Amino acid sequence: MSDTQCIDGRTYDSRDGEVEVWGGCRAEFLPRWNDGTDPGAGGTIRCESTNNRARTCDVPWRGASRVVRQLSGTPCTQGYSWESSNGRITVMRGCRAEFASGGSSWPNNARSVTCSSDNGQRTSCHWPPGQGQPRVLQQLSREPCIEGRSWGMESHNTIWVSRGCRARFGD
Repeated sequence: MSDTQCIDGRTYDSRDGEVEVWGGCRAEFLPRWNDGTDPGAGGTIRCESTNNRARTCDVPWRGASRVVRQLSGTPCTQGYSWESSNGRITVMRGCRAEFASGGSSWPNNARSVTCSSDNGQRTSCHWPPGQGQPRVLQQLSREPCIEGRSWGMESHNTIWVSRGCRARFGD
């Protein structure tokens, strides 16, 4: 929710059910299960790679997973810093994110919009009217695509990207 990144141990800390923030961090925080995963709303799981170490988190769904909210400054790119299979998500290389069951209302992800911020500049891309709220289907850049920070909606039919974010969006 802020321009300042919220990074565990750097701009926030949580202990005994309380969260302390500093340095301009502003965010929504959710409780974690004892294993560090996040039950979240709508069936999301929080999985975090700390100190660039790989971590595997069990998920209550089978099949594809997707990033619903990136929490790290390090990009969460499927196939590079996270992967999923057989009811598990593995994060690595500093990826920290909330994940949900994959899938799309567009059959086979055939309809999507790719939007790119070139040289860190803000770019606007058309989003088909009536398609609902977009989400990142696939991050294509090394720079993180974080909703509200490096991408968002300008209007009901325009996506904006900035800060080097390049991603394929769908609903």
